[in-house]
Amino acid sequence: MLETTKRCKYCDEEIKANAIKCKHCGSMLTDSGIPTGDVTPESQVKIDLSAKFEIIDEIGRGAMASVYKAIQKNLNRTVALKVIHRNLVHNKELLNRFHREAQVSASLNHPSLVTIYDEGDEKDVHYMAMEYIDGVDLHTLIKNKGKIDKEKTIKIISTIADALEHTHSKGLIHRDIKSSNILLTQEGRCVLSDFGLAHAVSESKLTQTGTVMGTPDYMSPEQAEGKVLDKRSDIYSLGVVMYECLTGRLPFKGDTIIATIYNITTGELNPVHKLNPLVPEWLSSITSKMLCRRIEHRFQSAAEVSRALRARKPVRVINNSPKKLENTKPENNKASSNRSQKTVRLSKRPVVETKKPGKKLSYILLVAIILLLGSFGYLFFEEKIYYRFDGRAGGGNWSVLNDQERKKVEILLDEGDNLYLLGRLVTPAERNAAYNYSEALKYHTANKYAQQKMRKIADELVFSINKTMLDGDYKDAEQLTDASLEYFPNDNDFSKLKIEIEEKQREFEIKNLLVTNKDSALVLVNTMLELDSSNAFANNIRDEVKNKYIIEGDSLLQIGKLNDAKIVYSRIIKLFGPDDIITEKLIFPKKEIVVSNMINIPNVIGMYASDAIKKLQEAGLIEGTISRIASSDQNKNIVINQIPRSGSVKRGTAVNLIIGE
Repeated sequence: MLETTKRCKYCDEEIKANAIKCKHCGSMLTDSGIPTGDVTPESQVKIDLSAKFEIIDEIGRGAMASVYKAIQKNLNRTVALKVIHRNLVHNKELLNRFHREAQVSASLNHPSLVTIYDEGDEKDVHYMAMEYIDGVDLHTLIKNKGKIDKEKTIKIISTIADALEHTHSKGLIHRDIKSSNILLTQEGRCVLSDFGLAHAVSESKLTQTGTVMGTPDYMSPEQAEGKVLDKRSDIYSLGVVMYECLTGRLPFKGDTIIATIYNITTGELNPVHKLNPLVPEWLSSITSKMLCRRIEHRFQSAAEVSRALRARKPVRVINNSPKKLENTKPENNKASSNRSQKTVRLSKRPVVETKKPGKKLSYILLVAIILLLGSFGYLFFEEKIYYRFDGRAGGGNWSVLNDQERKKVEILLDEGDNLYLLGRLVTPAERNAAYNYSEALKYHTANKYAQQKMRKIADELVFSINKTMLDGDYKDAEQLTDASLEYFPNDNDFSKLKIEIEEKQREFEIKNLLVTNKDSALVLVNTMLELDSSNAFANNIRDEVKNKYIIEGDSLLQIGKLNDAKIVYSRIIKLFGPDDIITEKLIFPKKEIVVSNMINIPNVIGMYASDAIKKLQEAGLIEGTISRIASSDQNKNIVINQIPRSGSVKRGTAVNLIIGE
């Protein structure tokens, strides 16, 4: 009899049907107090680490791990708890890298490096407890401000350069310097984090051929090409961060990852002072030197960078033009000699020493080849057979085009290919690949090559726009979508993306307004609800605004400001309609009316999500994180768990809900 099996919901591996723990990824599939399938990975982490840590909230999530704000119980201190995703624990290489990050970081001691307190694993939950930095990352700061003023930039970069010098002195290179890995506190402290890709200098070559590790936008040319790295690669990446601070943009950004890497290895740097006239040329020259393509032309240590920034003097920058593809200098090293000897031994014929032709003969041969090619080119054009040798032309209405139109198509296709390689898919206007291919199609409407290129560009753009949205860069996503619609006006994907971006931007603006001006936020969500009364986002914001008013009124009531409390309660009824609890507070605005600051948590398990949220709000609580998990049909939209479940908590406490889907 065949044994029945099922798939693990975390790693999708096949396991026994009655298994309560996956043998592949170690994830718990059930809990004694909750039916099978109702435990989320987040709640399971809290349970498994509860002996050592009290997890307060998730503050970050990446492809490999999540970061939580937590309390380390034995020392009663706040920590940032980095936990690897449960569905990845079967990846031994990734686990080794995760724990190596903790060990590498713990070996460093510098005020601008994150301090590691503890690391290990509990019940297959692999974690790292580190210093909790209450601040914002540099990438977010740049995104919000556009660019950073030069004095603050100098302070940030010189401080991180000092931290890198300490790291390099220990024989380590970071390999993932980027603005999102630099944290800034309100007190002005700069901290470099995330040593997940750090390696000893002696081990800095990538272990897999063709594998590039790191963040493409910040990679050095040698890192993008998968070559051996040293500390000067970190200096290049720090130069990218400084460029980003001073200009608000990246030096070699392309529309796609491939285009970005191509630009890094072949593109020409536009100096900082040309993009931002407020930046002095001495500071621009330091940035350019850090971003020199050839490693020997950069600063040779992070300490040199720090000294140059503090000296505030221009530095010599060697031309940052693309590298030559071939090295014309003779090889004098031992390896070269060995290769030459090996070639001689493998040759079947005896080696006959011949005299090399002189320079004069070489020039004559070169001129002859050029003239010969020119003659063939002239013949092809005169006989009108040039196009037969180019697979990008022919077919459809090709035969009705005159010679000048055919040449125009060829030129447009050539320019389109060059622009495509540079990553200029739809920008700048009339100087991009899509423009050239679409212009070629106006002449040669059946050109299959141009049609295929346009489809490929559309696919790459959809991918890039979605990635940009995931990063929260809605403005960039909107600009790229608008540029795409110029060339793909009838493409449903771009039209849908346009609508989605507008919705996301509106939601982002409303969330910001909720903090600064709740009345304005309410006006906007009411407008949204007039169009769609079931809009979940608008209803949630409306409830949050109401709860803010209730908390404000209750606070005034508790300190005896009865008239002020009455005004707030009256406004609640005016804005949100009749409410029995608020009406009661208005009828008896006396000191005897005491609104307790502590509330007993109601049990909402088994209720519909909307009813549960309403009940929590009526009790003076707010909804926290809403997690959805696959469950049976009978549990659809039903609350199957809540955190916390019971007890007495402060008014306004968030209750996290887990809802069946």
